[in-house]
Amino acid sequence: MSDGVHAPGAVAMVGRDDELARVDAALGRGGLVLVCGEPGIGKTTLLSAVAGRVRGRGYDTVWGRCRETPGAPALHPWAQVVRGLGGTSPGLEPLLSPRPSHTDRYVLFEAVADLLADRPRPLAVLLDDMHRADEASVLLLDFLVPVLPGSGVLVVAAWRDTEPARAPQLTRLAEHTSTDLVRLTGLSPAAVGAMARAAGGDVDAADLWARCAGNPYFVAEVLRLPDATPVPPTVAATIEARTNGLPRRTRDALAAGAVIGRDVPPDLLADLLDLPDEAVADAALAPAVTAGLLRAVPGGYRFAHVLVRDAVEDRLAPDRRARLHDRLADVPDGLLTAAERAEHATRVVRTPRERARAARLAVAAARDAAVRLAHEEAESWLRRALAVTPPTPAARFPLLLELGAAAGRAGSTPRAREAYEEAWRTVEGERSGRPAQVALGLGEVVDSAGTVDGGLVRMLEHALDVLPPTARSTRVALLARLATEIYWGPRLDEARTLAADAVAAARRLGDARSLAAALAAMQFTLRGPGRTAERTRTGRELVRIAQQLGDVPMETAARKLLVADAFLCDPATVDHELGALESLAAQSRRPHAHWSALVGRAALACLRGPAEDALDAIERMEWAGARIGARPAPMYGAAQRLFVLRRSGRASEAADDLYAAAAAYPRLVTLRCGMALLHASTGRRADAAAELDALTADDCAAIPFDALRMSALTQLAETAVLLGHRPAAAALRRALTPHSGTLVLQGLVVWMGAVDHYLGTVAAVLGDEADARRLLDRAVRRHQEWGAPVLEAASRRALRTATAPALTEREREILDLVAGGSANKEIARRLGISVHTVERHVANGYSKIGVRNRAEATAHMLRGR
Repeated sequence: MSDGVHAPGAVAMVGRDDELARVDAALGRGGLVLVCGEPGIGKTTLLSAVAGRVRGRGYDTVWGRCRETPGAPALHPWAQVVRGLGGTSPGLEPLLSPRPSHTDRYVLFEAVADLLADRPRPLAVLLDDMHRADEASVLLLDFLVPVLPGSGVLVVAAWRDTEPARAPQLTRLAEHTSTDLVRLTGLSPAAVGAMARAAGGDVDAADLWARCAGNPYFVAEVLRLPDATPVPPTVAATIEARTNGLPRRTRDALAAGAVIGRDVPPDLLADLLDLPDEAVADAALAPAVTAGLLRAVPGGYRFAHVLVRDAVEDRLAPDRRARLHDRLADVPDGLLTAAERAEHATRVVRTPRERARAARLAVAAARDAAVRLAHEEAESWLRRALAVTPPTPAARFPLLLELGAAAGRAGSTPRAREAYEEAWRTVEGERSGRPAQVALGLGEVVDSAGTVDGGLVRMLEHALDVLPPTARSTRVALLARLATEIYWGPRLDEARTLAADAVAAARRLGDARSLAAALAAMQFTLRGPGRTAERTRTGRELVRIAQQLGDVPMETAARKLLVADAFLCDPATVDHELGALESLAAQSRRPHAHWSALVGRAALACLRGPAEDALDAIERMEWAGARIGARPAPMYGAAQRLFVLRRSGRASEAADDLYAAAAAYPRLVTLRCGMALLHASTGRRADAAAELDALTADDCAAIPFDALRMSALTQLAETAVLLGHRPAAAALRRALTPHSGTLVLQGLVVWMGAVDHYLGTVAAVLGDEADARRLLDRAVRRHQEWGAPVLEAASRRALRTATAPALTEREREILDLVAGGSANKEIARRLGISVHTVERHVANGYSKIGVRNRAEATAHMLRGR
């Protein structure tokens, strides 16, 4: 097959047998090999040697090379790889024919992963000069690393570790277990001698090695010099010595070519130098080709090494370099990309006209990067545009809005907020629609799960106050966003009213997209105890409208909440709604839809068990969430693991995940409740009791009536039962009784079963055995209906305990000693009875209190104390 970009010319390589062996070792398993080192150390030569070796072993090869000068289009190396492999799938369009779309970036990443893996022959992807890669290119490489092992795909990426731009990201890639880092250093004296002999030079190899520090490119350049020429002290000086003997017009053409970049198209060079045609440019460059400073490649010429290009450019006088950048900024469209023209323009900003040009071209480069889904690159260009934009509100406001959106898409909420807040300050005193633009833009970025962003709320409320009456669709959007933002705070009732007002206004307006936004707010704010039927109706209407609009993210969000409501209805409904979400994920190939379905599947696995299957499902959900940057994935995993591990007697294994989730979402009350339950389950009774007292004070006033209320109350109920805490049990009984007969779901992630189970267990703590038996019997039947064996078993054990005969005085005495850690022989000696008698009393006691082993008996007796 043909390579995606012309491969380097064949170069003799010596002294790299160990490095090649390390690449060979990776061939069988697939994965990533990172090759790093200083300029001229032989990284590209090693990649070329790898390409030749793997072709001989039946591999296809494809190259992706970053441009060694700034201004390359975003995701440039991957575009070369995709074209080289003949990729045509719709998910690859941002690389093949960039145009505005609503494609998720991870759709593109998945499409590239599929393209690499779906091949009849193994594949080697050779990425050169990755220190010049844009951030999105490195993120895509990072995305691929976990799926490379075992795929038949080997990626070898070379980068210069003397440049800091990408060094931290590329170094982090080396931390993957499937990644090998090959650091190239200077050749040995013997290898330098071999190079000299191969070149036919009669030189002192030891002296040459010492002068060049074993750098193979430096050695090669020195060997090109005439015999009588003294060895220059640096590579740049060596190149200068070689260029000095070239004709004047060749030196001029080389200088102009160096400003263009490492690749020099003759037509562009002719335009830049006002030459009559490309043939003249070819003639001007011919001596440089003969001298080995340039290579002829398809489409023009390439500097033999970036060090040649750098050395030639460094010799340019500043005023001449500026004139060349100025000319390149104004070349006709098509000769350079938007990013290349912007790069040249931002190097020349001496006059207002040049500053305006630089800003205009930087914005064009940002928009080009955005349609390629390189959000970090778009943000960078917008910042450069702002740096040369006049400091007037009229000029800066639209750029700040674009910058905030780009930073948000790049995943940086702080940088996005900074941009939006600056935009806000420019329009805060206006009575117009511009404050709404800022508030809604920031609202797209803010993740206020479990809390309320006070600054955003103030923006939204002010924007509503100053909005012109004619901006009806904007008013709907503001009402909807304000409703969802205040949902997690004390204004929950107001949130629901605002959402209802937004729906009514949108229906009057007759605009489908406005109605969809309002319905989404209503479906979200209706979450909480009760109102399941109303939420479901709202969600189904929203799905229909989203389908009409072709809005997959909106449909995904609606279906996620429909799945959650199905968990409160019946098992058949869950399977139906989850199936619909999975079909949407398969048809749209949207990774977020797929991940949302995995969340639901993990919840079902937790419900149905066994524990190891559930833990596997949780791990798959978290892995998929991490790949698409889903921030809640670790929190979801922590909640699910606590549920599974605690019921398997392994609560302590959930501790680290839960601590991390509580630190990431400090205001989510349900996580505080989970911490209390974890403490009670792992012997930290004082910590558990303190949290339980705080959260159940004033009839559980600290627990809001939102989507997490019921899961918070039931976790506190379990904590109260473990501690035998009667005052908390009484408060929780009052809070849960209105919901008897219903089911509990923690957010979107954990089905916690029948409220009656928790009511029954707290009734037992309070000594109300009749009510405990009645409620727990109902819980057993409900858990049977749902096929939830773990919860059914828990309800049965609690029911046996509630209906069991009372312990005899001797049985209680012996079980108290068991709880104190005494062995049966020790108990027998202490009480003056036989070991057989102790064993009989222990077995009877176990049966009466409904436990199976010493650990459960210990927990039961401690609760009783």
